[in-house]
Amino acid sequence: MNRHATAGELSASIAHEINQPLGAILNNSETAEILLKSPSPDVKLLKEIVAEIKRDDQRACKVIDGLRRLLKSKEFKAEDVDLNDLVREVTELLSAQASARNVVLTSSLFTQPLRVSGDSVQIQQVILNLIVNSMDAMASKDGMERKVTRRTTLIDNAAEVSVADNGTGISQEKLGQVFEPFFTTKSVGKGTGLGLAAVHGTVRNHHGAIAVESQLGSGSRFELYFPATQTGAPLAKHEPRAVSGGVNARVLLADDEVLVRDTLAPILEAAGCTVRAVENGEALIDALAEGESPDVIISDLMMPGLCGIKLVHMLEATAPGCPLLLITGFSGEDLGETLSDRNPYRLLRKPFGRAELMAALQELLPAGSVRRATSIRSA
Repeated sequence: MNRHATAGELSASIAHEINQPLGAILNNSETAEILLKSPSPDVKLLKEIVAEIKRDDQRACKVIDGLRRLLKSKEFKAEDVDLNDLVREVTELLSAQASARNVVLTSSLFTQPLRVSGDSVQIQQVILNLIVNSMDAMASKDGMERKVTRRTTLIDNAAEVSVADNGTGISQEKLGQVFEPFFTTKSVGKGTGLGLAAVHGTVRNHHGAIAVESQLGSGSRFELYFPATQTGAPLAKHEPRAVSGGVNARVLLADDEVLVRDTLAPILEAAGCTVRAVENGEALIDALAEGESPDVIISDLMMPGLCGIKLVHMLEATAPGCPLLLITGFSGEDLGETLSDRNPYRLLRKPFGRAELMAALQELLPAGSVRRATSIRSA
């Protein structure tokens, strides 16, 4: 795989998948703004627009979550995963890239959840690698249908994922070498020869097996086999727990984005909180030094100036015992080994909704532990 070309193409695909719902959100927001300025706003139409905005928001969040999963640490983390879900997520990330290449992606997925024990990120990277390789194999098929098929099934106690294409194929002489490091069938400068070697290593680390069938000029088929754990009911999904009642607390909020502050503050105030919002880590520490005594501190982790672990350590020293709700748009942060036990904390990843925000606050501030809100200065 040409790593640099693939990274660029994948970036373009992701940008397309995110910009589509963001563009719809912007257009709907402007339409709602126009309606609200009319003497008699159409309430029914406004409700429909809000519903569309929520759907597009969820679509963008799904793409971002899929990207986070692919970019996580390469440390092996075994979990119970559904191969069907992993194939769907990778397909969504690559859909725009496939369309741009005039490649038709087809699926034949097992009718029930197909569970294996493994690292979801590594398995997704394997599937992505194979699909991109298949699309590369059809670069010269001008005037012919370009097709990549993904299939999952259960054979005895093995869960199978296969990726097949009708591309250029591999000669029988070279077929036995495809998993060797630095071996590639691509022209000089077009491949590293490490992609399929990494695929083979990942499958082996999952106690699985891999097979390949190919004919020159007729395409290739890669079959991956993983030990199946069970099939049947879908995996339990962790939905934000229902929030009953409000959160009557004094909140000190820090985020360098005006939009984030202006969005979160009204949500918190509507839930019964009083909020002081500041624009960065330095202002947050200054507010505490001036005598601010919040029930909870909500702070972005990545801001200009004082931020990250350094900011959190200063908060531990300046406001010992105060619960910290740390919000971030980045993936991979691991705070568990770097923080003391002086301050309870939760990490909330952007984007998140009101339900997730309220649930996190109620976990940090259990019933009976929150003092009644008193006057607090506003920024």
